[in-house]
Amino acid sequence: MPKTKKDWAELHDVHYNTLGVWEKNKVFKERWELGVKGMAQSPERTQALLDALYTKGVSGDVKSAELYLKATGFMQQIQTVNINNTSSVKELSDDELQAMILEISQKKQPNITISKIEEEE
Repeated sequence: MPKTKKDWAELHDVHYNTLGVWEKNKVFKERWELGVKGMAQSPERTQALLDALYTKGVSGDVKSAELYLKATGFMQQIQTVNINNTSSVKELSDDELQAMILEISQKKQPNITISKIEEEE
């Protein structure tokens, strides 16, 4: 894709001044704007963008991987999960922990962020 109007004119063997004449033509301008809108919604362009995100994601770019997974529906926006329990996690049995994990996992694709909490001494 040419970067400037002058480059586009040379590529299409049109004089540069002709572009200005076209841009002032109401019918041309309306059709050009429709064409631009159509390009923005093009499945080919969307697929090319997804392919680029995928390539960067598999090569280690975490943000690209996240955007790809969100765009393809494999990763939902972050959901906050609050677990209120009067017991300390240390006091929960394996069965209780399993039940909590199962309950959370059955919700619609939750995104669970686990962070280390410093224990009081």
